[in-house]
Amino acid sequence: MGKQKAPKAQADAMTWIKQQINDFGIAGIPLRDLISFVKTALGSPNALVRASATQLLVTIKIFVGGDISGFLEDLNPQLLSTINSEFDKAASQTPPEPTRTQADLREVAAGPSKGGKGGADPLDDLVPRVDLDKLVAQTTVIADSRADAWKVRKEAFEALNALLEVKSNQRLKPTMGELQVPLCFEDDKLTIR
Repeated sequence: MGKQKAPKAQADAMTWIKQQINDFGIAGIPLRDLISFVKTALGSPNALVRASATQLLVTIKIFVGGDISGFLEDLNPQLLSTINSEFDKAASQTPPEPTRTQADLREVAAGPSKGGKGGADPLDDLVPRVDLDKLVAQTTVIADSRADAWKVRKEAFEALNALLEVKSNQRLKPTMGELQVPLCFEDDKLTIR
């Protein structure tokens, strides 16, 4: 992007990348690097380049399926507002099935996944999952959650809630470890033992 100075060429490059993502999907793409590249284009003084970069970000968000706005927080507030409104417009869209494949990614695309579509969760590349056991081991949450005094148990669960509200801890690995004992899910409702 740094070598190409013509705004029309930069906008066309963003449109081309968007089309390639629609054709091939996002399997095998280093998403952090791609978002960083798009952020560079969002800093362009040309409105056409920024609009193309915004549309590319919307396409990335559709394919990722999760919130990528955390990677855009350092943008100017007005541009961030525009991007978020475009994200809201595309919130209900699902990614199209890739129409083309890449030979070295066929095994990745054929792998099992939760949505019936191939490949791993693309958010794992952007925001890795956190092991809850390691987070809780650094605190007294487990010991306090087994206390007889209800106030101590309440404080333990408030501390656990505070741990989970930290943005970097919002994607957890699917194991609960020692927290299974004090927490019990019955009929899709959380009960505290």
